[in-house]
Amino acid sequence: MPSRSPNLVLYQARWRAANPARVVEYERRRRERDKADPERNARRRAKQDVWAVENADKLRASRKKSREAHIELRRGKERAQHERRPSRCHGLTPVELRVVLERQGGVCAICKTDKPGRRGWQGDHDHKTGQFRAVLCNRCNMGAGMFRDDPAALRAAAAYLDRHASL
Repeated sequence: MPSRSPNLVLYQARWRAANPARVVEYERRRRERDKADPERNARRRAKQDVWAVENADKLRASRKKSREAHIELRRGKERAQHERRPSRCHGLTPVELRVVLERQGGVCAICKTDKPGRRGWQGDHDHKTGQFRAVLCNRCNMGAGMFRDDPAALRAAAAYLDRHASL
């Protein structure tokens, strides 16, 4: 399997796209040839196997390069899809969430930290109405959720911590 130049690969891809009927006919004839001569496929496979053994380093490097390119491409697509997709809870896209965060001065609406935590900035919303409220760091968002968005429970927790604060 000799390596093909990028220009040749690009040319072939363009040709195949411009000539779909000829490609279909070529593929049909190739399949017929393979059926007529079953040894042909075995010979081709043996030739490829010999090349792969003789050029193991080249093959490994080529596969690694291809894998890395695919990973970058996939990450880019996922990032673009993520930017367009509204978040589950409150219907804002990540871009809109960043705009709100900038309006808040780039900090959590509760604790005023500029470090969002492992899961990034979270959009807080009222669980009863679904209405978006503000952007919080992960800890504050989890804390508010753990207290079921009940201000009385949060005040009681704060009073408890005040009573048991160590000096």
